[in-house]
Amino acid sequence: MKIHPARTTFILFLVFAFSISLDAYLDCGRIRLTRKNGFGCICHGDFASPNVAVQIFGPDSLAAGTSAQFTIAVFGGPDSSAGVNVAVSRGVIDTVDSTLCKIEDELTYAFPHPRPVDGAITWNFNYTAPLQTGQDTIWSVGNSVNLSGTPEGDEWNFGENFYVNVFPATSVSDERQAKSFSLYLKSYPNPANPNAVFSFFVPYSSFVNLSIFNYEGKAVSNLVNEYKEEGVHQITWSAGNLASSIYFARLSINNDELSAVKKLILVK
Repeated sequence: MKIHPARTTFILFLVFAFSISLDAYLDCGRIRLTRKNGFGCICHGDFASPNVAVQIFGPDSLAAGTSAQFTIAVFGGPDSSAGVNVAVSRGVIDTVDSTLCKIEDELTYAFPHPRPVDGAITWNFNYTAPLQTGQDTIWSVGNSVNLSGTPEGDEWNFGENFYVNVFPATSVSDERQAKSFSLYLKSYPNPANPNAVFSFFVPYSSFVNLSIFNYEGKAVSNLVNEYKEEGVHQITWSAGNLASSIYFARLSINNDELSAVKKLILVK
């Protein structure tokens, strides 16, 4: 049988292209693990763990067709290193650096991301709103690992769905987007016994105050009262001699320009 040279060349090209594509997949994490189309990181545990928190930060409103940078963070669990998978409903998500890979229409980690000494494990990505107005959804899942080389001891969890309100592009779009950020404050473990780690997101460089109040509204501890750069921050609260009760953590920036409150149960 005579083999046509053009056909042979085409077949070799397909094999070469497939090998490049396969190498790209092998160098990255997995996709289709979020609630959009998957069941979580079940290779690292049968069930989602409440010890792990996954959160997306970014503007909750964008003009149609415009883009913004978002951050995803993984808190808790073994916390030595972590990986993520991000999916979107109608918009487009893209990488901004080499820490994430884009496979098909989803993002996944390029390599297990080690925890920095002074903060949470985070990745940045770009989101472009669809041209159609309405609500868009970003799904996420994160896996916190101990780097033992086996899945034993690793913990994972789904992130809360992040909703983006897409509005028509108008002359006031920039002003509307500037006001669309919200603060994020989370504590774990909750209940605390006797310490808790607070993770909070500052959408832009600001003067930050984080204080703890008892059930009567009296301030019992001040954890942060200083200028902070944009991004995710963490701080540990040691309850000391405080009694078991319900407490409230209040985060504010620039003298209450934005604020958030989190209820915390202390059990000793």
